[in-house]
Amino acid sequence: MLAFDQPLVIYAQQQVANQQLTQCLEDFLNKHPEWQSRLAFTHVCPGWRQSTSKLTKAPVHRPSHYHPDQVKDAAICVLLLPPQQLQEWLLDFQKADDDALAALPDIPKYILAVDPSCSSKLPPTPPLLPVERYQLMTLPSLDQLPTTLHSILSRIVAQRKMALPTPADPLPMETMVTQYQQAKNRLFLFDYDGTLTPIVSRPEMALPSPSLLTHLKSLCMDPANNIWIVSGRDQKFLQQCFGHLQGIGLSAEHGSFMKFPGETQWIDMLKDVTLTWKDQALDLFHTYTQGLPGTEIEEKKSSITWHYRNALDVEKATQQSEICRQQLLKVPGVDILVGKMNVEVRSLLVNKGNVVNRIRHQDANALADFILCAGDDQTDEDMFRALLDAPAAHAILVGPASKSTLAPFRVDDSHIMVDLLGQFASVSHHACL
Repeated sequence: MLAFDQPLVIYAQQQVANQQLTQCLEDFLNKHPEWQSRLAFTHVCPGWRQSTSKLTKAPVHRPSHYHPDQVKDAAICVLLLPPQQLQEWLLDFQKADDDALAALPDIPKYILAVDPSCSSKLPPTPPLLPVERYQLMTLPSLDQLPTTLHSILSRIVAQRKMALPTPADPLPMETMVTQYQQAKNRLFLFDYDGTLTPIVSRPEMALPSPSLLTHLKSLCMDPANNIWIVSGRDQKFLQQCFGHLQGIGLSAEHGSFMKFPGETQWIDMLKDVTLTWKDQALDLFHTYTQGLPGTEIEEKKSSITWHYRNALDVEKATQQSEICRQQLLKVPGVDILVGKMNVEVRSLLVNKGNVVNRIRHQDANALADFILCAGDDQTDEDMFRALLDAPAAHAILVGPASKSTLAPFRVDDSHIMVDLLGQFASVSHHACL
């Protein structure tokens, strides 16, 4: 496997006389200059002339023809080929010798297939391509490639940090309050359910307590604070609960929608993205719902969740959830998350770690000398991972001492988190007197 400090390799192949992919990759590097020094390209274009290349922002190796060895070290393969040529490429890839396949990285390789005709008739994943080692994503147009590339690259870099979850230490409350008091520029990143409010059997009943709203209002009034709720909840719920608070940022559905502090409009982060996997996942969940009374499906823009907390036979539903998860592994282009009495499938293009990175790179947060991030579930580990390289960050797991996490600290429950916010709010109030 490539070392973490080595460039990530992107293998790109396009058909003869089609330079759209070259231009798209160049535009991607111009839009995201942070990747220019971290990527290397293997670019195959039969009949290609050196003078026609516009890909100048990163090292490029230009073989004239495809060979399986060229993709051995690639983290991502980008293919702009007609359906028939794509199918031939995938079949050739399957036939690569066992030694070449054995040398592939432990982290799944991503294959991004773009149909230049925009016909949406790309072939499915070949049955012999193991889903645990490959993720085949079909994109109906090149317009979706830059966003998809950025998301996947961020995920790969986070995975290669090689941090391992471990039990967290109890949060030193007094030390945390002191550091809050001394900080000049603070950033807060909070999950909602299980973090700022207890988990309940009916999600619609998990409303913010009066004390939580009072503390958040006080914290928002401190100009040194930038506060975000980063939740899997939908826009409507977050807007109803927190939309009246001036200066709070909201991220819904794991980053599918964002409303920045001081703004009134939500931004659809997946506006131009087609999620081709949803019908397949939805059909699978319907099968389990019909056989297990009391279970239900929650569908959002970029995710679908099967809840079995209220199943009539919880033991059977729990057993079936593992079978369901195994079947979902065959669905390309998604993450599968096992939560608290639920199984969630979501697009690879969204996760809370991407939200955190987007927020951190805002000008207002670039100089944050105190970052507090709290969450209770598997989706929140993406936030914790995104903050591993932030010296000012304090990640907090809300949950039992037995649970392994990337967060260095933990508290037992949401009531303690709300109490901590109250202590922060008291410090801000006295500083304004």
